[in-house]
Amino acid sequence: MKIHFLLVLFIWLNGCSLFQPKQEPVKPISILATEVKIPVFHPPMPDSIIWRDFKWKILTPERMSELLDAIERGEEPARAFYALTTDQYEVLTLNMAEIKQFLKQQRAIIEYYHKNVNYMAVEKEPLTYPSE
Repeated sequence: MKIHFLLVLFIWLNGCSLFQPKQEPVKPISILATEVKIPVFHPPMPDSIIWRDFKWKILTPERMSELLDAIERGEEPARAFYALTTDQYEVLTLNMAEIKQFLKQQRAIIEYYHKNVNYMAVEKEPLTYPSE
């Protein structure tokens, strides 16, 4: 009895796969490739660096004693002074030159990408860069 029950159950479960309706032939898929210009975001170029003026004071021992006397008399405000040796000033100058060179290289890279990404971009106004 168990065998008959299992056989009927097996046929009933597989019955759907034995009697399949006739399928229509598969239609071919056509692929249409078109070139689409995408909008490209061009962030604005950074503003130019604004250099602010400052005054150098060279303090020699004579000038230093004059300055201290003027501070004691109240003619000069008390302020902090920073001192550099000649070698340290040279290092500071080289560091500033390195920063300036780095900024020029970064600007050149940004301008390169601004100009060369335009071939993908949607037509719009030409890019303008601030003068140096």
